[in-house]
Amino acid sequence: MVRRLIDWVETKWRRGVANRWAAMAPSRRKTVAWTAAVASLLLIVGGWRLHHYVRVDERFCTSSCHLMTLVGQNWQTSAHKKVRCDDCHKMSYAEDLRLIWVTVTRNPTKVGKHAAVDRSRCESCHMSSDPRWIQVSDTAGHRVHVLSNTRIQCVDCHASTIHQLVPDKDICKKCHDKIEVFDHGMEVWCVSCHSFLAPGMTSLKPRPDDCQRCHGGSKPLERPSRFAVTRPAEPVTPAMIHGELPCKLCHKPHVKDAAKRRTGKDCTRCHNVIPPNQIANVNPAHDQCGLCHKAHSSKVELAQSCARCHELARPHVINTTATLHGSCATCHKPHLFKAAPTDCITCHQKRYEEIKQWGPAAHAACGNCHSAHEPPPTGAVCNNCHSKHEGHRHKDCTTCHNPHKGRQGLQPCQNCHAGQSQAITTGPAAHKAECTSCHAPHAPSGASARCGGCHAQQGKLASSARPAQHQQCSSCHKPHAFSVPGIQETCASCHKLPSGGAHQGPCQKCHKPHGPPGVGSGGCANCHNNVPRDSGKHRECSSCHAPHTAAAQAARQCNQCHSGQTAASQAWKPAQHKGCPGCHRQHNVSVKTPCSSCHAAQAGAVTKTKHTCMSCHNPHQAPVAWWSTCQSCHKAETAQVQGRGATHSSCQACHKPHKFSRQSCQACHNQMQDLGAHANKGHKICGSCHNTHARGLPDRNRCLTCHKDRANHNPDAKTCWSCHLFK
Repeated sequence: MVRRLIDWVETKWRRGVANRWAAMAPSRRKTVAWTAAVASLLLIVGGWRLHHYVRVDERFCTSSCHLMTLVGQNWQTSAHKKVRCDDCHKMSYAEDLRLIWVTVTRNPTKVGKHAAVDRSRCESCHMSSDPRWIQVSDTAGHRVHVLSNTRIQCVDCHASTIHQLVPDKDICKKCHDKIEVFDHGMEVWCVSCHSFLAPGMTSLKPRPDDCQRCHGGSKPLERPSRFAVTRPAEPVTPAMIHGELPCKLCHKPHVKDAAKRRTGKDCTRCHNVIPPNQIANVNPAHDQCGLCHKAHSSKVELAQSCARCHELARPHVINTTATLHGSCATCHKPHLFKAAPTDCITCHQKRYEEIKQWGPAAHAACGNCHSAHEPPPTGAVCNNCHSKHEGHRHKDCTTCHNPHKGRQGLQPCQNCHAGQSQAITTGPAAHKAECTSCHAPHAPSGASARCGGCHAQQGKLASSARPAQHQQCSSCHKPHAFSVPGIQETCASCHKLPSGGAHQGPCQKCHKPHGPPGVGSGGCANCHNNVPRDSGKHRECSSCHAPHTAAAQAARQCNQCHSGQTAASQAWKPAQHKGCPGCHRQHNVSVKTPCSSCHAAQAGAVTKTKHTCMSCHNPHQAPVAWWSTCQSCHKAETAQVQGRGATHSSCQACHKPHKFSRQSCQACHNQMQDLGAHANKGHKICGSCHNTHARGLPDRNRCLTCHKDRANHNPDAKTCWSCHLFK
C-alpha cells in the first residue's frame, strides 16, 4: 500500500516537472539550469564541510558540545592528544545525525553511551609494529590479558577515568578482588612485583630479580615509573645470605597466615645437615638459628654477629685480642662454639716453636699471657708473675725482652739509649763500663744513688750537705758525662752568680765540694784577719755581710734584723741619726759612740743634774716630746698634773729640757700677785700655799701651816679663802 503511494507521488511529480519544463521558454530554462547547478554545488560543499566538522574536526566533540567539556580537557592532557576522536571512536552517519538531533531538540544534561572504543581500535596502533606507537604485543601483561583469547577490553584497565590512560593502582582488584597482600611494607601496586611490561615473558609470576627493583636498587627499563612505583627498601644483594636465591622460597606475600607467609623461619627445610641436638649439647642459648643468622645480613656481618649477645667481647676503646682475628669463628667453630686454648697453635705455630725452647713452663700456655677477650697484652702483664721486677721506668717488659724468645731475645741498652751509650764509651768521663755498673736491670732509675759504691768518701761528705740537691751526685755531675767542665759554670746552673761583688773568684775558694756548701766560722778570717771579731750575734760575718754582695752594702743590711730600730730612727733630725754607723762602730757594734760627740752643749747641761741622755731619750725611738718620758721616773708628779689643763699637764711648761729647774709662776700668773690676799708679803711665794703638781686650791690645813695661831678661829670653816679673798 505504501509502495503504491510512493510510486503514484513519484509519477505525478515527474509528469508535473516534465510538463513545466516543456512549457518554459528557452531563456527561462537556461536560468533554471544554472540555478540548479549552483544550488547543487553549494549543497555538495556544505555537506562536505558538515561531514568534515562532524567526523574529522575534534572541536565538534571538545568545544561545540558543552556536555563534552571535561572529556575534552582530559583528552588534551592525555597521551592521545594528537589522535583524532574518530580514530578511536567510530560511528555511522545515522548515529551522528541522531546525536545531533537529540542534542538540538531535547537539550539533554548528559550524553548517553555512544562510539564505544573496541579493542581492535587499540590493536590497530599498539600491535601494528608501527614504530610511531608503543608496541605491547610482546609484553607479559598483554600476552596474558589480551592475546590469550580473553574478552578483556583495553579500556577495562586503561580508562578507569576517561581519557586518562594510565591504569589506576587498584585497577587489578576489579578482577583479582580475592587476592590480597598481607606482608608489611607492601603498600605497592600489583605491577610493582608482577612486571606487566616485561618483554618476552608469557607469565606474570614474579621472577627472582623482580624483588631487586625495590630491594636491589635496580630499575629496569621495562618498568617505567609512570606505571609502577617503587619504595626504598633494605637491599638484598647476592653478597648477603640467601641473596642469590629466589625470594619465593621463603616469602609468600599473598598468604594470610603469618607463620606460612615467611617459611624462611623453618631453616631445617634446607639446612638439615646440622643436627639441632648437637648445638643444644654445647650451649642451649644457640638452639635457634635466628639468634646468630639473620636472613638477609651480609656474610661479613655473620662473622661478627656474635657481638650481639657477647657484647663484652667486642672492643670499645681499643681492640681486643679476639677482634684482631677478624672473626669469632677463627677460634670458635660454628655450631660447636667452644674454643680450646691449644687451638692457638693452629695459626701461631711459629710462635709456639719459639716459646717452647725456653722455660719456665708457664710461658708455654698462651692463655697465661693472652686473654682472648681483653686487649692484647703489654709488658705490664709480666708483672702478674714477675712482680718483684715491677716499678721501674721500663714499665713494658717487652721493651727489653722478646716475649717469645726469653733471655736469648734480650735487647741491648743502646738500641734505645744510643746517645747515652756513645757518651759513656767515647766521652771524657772515666766510666767506660757496662750500663749495669750503675743501672740495675730491673731498676734502672736512681743510678745516682749508687755512686757511693765506688765514691764512698765523696758520698759521705755529700750526705751532710744542704740543701738536698747537694746530696744528689747528678746535681753537679751529669749522667753519662760525669766530669765537671768548670766549677763556675756548674754552680751557675743552679746558683745565679752576682756581678760586682767583692768575691769574684772561684766558688771553691770559700765552698768545699762534696761537703756542706756554707762557709765555716773561721772561713772569712782566712782572708780578713785584720778585722776585729765582735761577740754575740755579730760574731758571724754573714750576720751583716751577704756572701755574694759587695762589702759597701753590708751597712744597709742592719734593718734585716733591727727593722724596728731602723724604722724609728728614720724620723730623727738631723740626718746623722738615720745611719747606724753614726752611733755604732763597724765590726764592734757593742761599743757605742757617746752622745756628747755630737751634742756637747746638751750633754754638758745634763751632767749637772741627775739625768743622762738615755734617761729621757731612746736612741731608736721616734723623736717624740722628751717630757713624755718623765713619768718613767716621776710617776707621782705626772699623775697629779693630769687633768689640770694643757699647760700644767706638760712638764715642759714649767721645766726646760737639759736644765729641769722650775720656771717662775709669774710667767703665766703675773696678774694674780697684786690681787686680794696675794698682795701680802707672805703670800708672794706661790709654792708656800700651792702644790705645783697637786690639783685644787689650798684647804684650811694648808693655811694653818703658817697661821697656827688661828687654829680656833672659826674652826668649822673648811677653807680660809671663803672669807679672806685672794682675788
